[in-house]
Amino acid sequence: MKVPLRSSGRWAPRRPAFFAPATSLTTESPVITMCTSGRAIMATEDNKGLVRRFYAEIDAGNIDAMDELVAEDYVDHNPPFPGLPAGREGLKQAFRVFWKATPGRHEIEDQVAEGDKVVTRLMALGRHEDELPGPLPATGADLRETAVAIHRIANGRIAEHWSDRDDLALMQQLGVITLPGG
Repeated sequence: MKVPLRSSGRWAPRRPAFFAPATSLTTESPVITMCTSGRAIMATEDNKGLVRRFYAEIDAGNIDAMDELVAEDYVDHNPPFPGLPAGREGLKQAFRVFWKATPGRHEIEDQVAEGDKVVTRLMALGRHEDELPGPLPATGADLRETAVAIHRIANGRIAEHWSDRDDLALMQQLGVITLPGG
């Protein structure tokens, strides 16, 4: 069924009820949106803010903030190294290793959100000051690694993570890999 658009007089398909505007606490954008399964999802700006806070807490060394920001049954589809436990505890363990071995920061370069997913293009910067799993003894090298991360948000927490990191460049910076002719 088609209905006329109010402002233009053109015709558009009728939207199902689950696309109805959500009630908002502000006039700028909806705070809560209902998805097709009837579950509430946060507005995209709130989701982006959650991911920005996630990186800010990591950069501050506040790993315990993960209890508030990350779902207990969190799934990392690209874990940084093998042998980590599943869920939020595995994530916290990985960040403790990285915080000790390569203290630094994340710079968010771009961020896009739609529905329950946030895509972040970022640069991780740090210095290799302690051993990384491998083992990779400290080199003192300054590190820069680009990455694109996708986080899925559920019930106000980060529930899933996918990433594509430039691990080849990182291994070169650590002196693990030397390219031919380099």
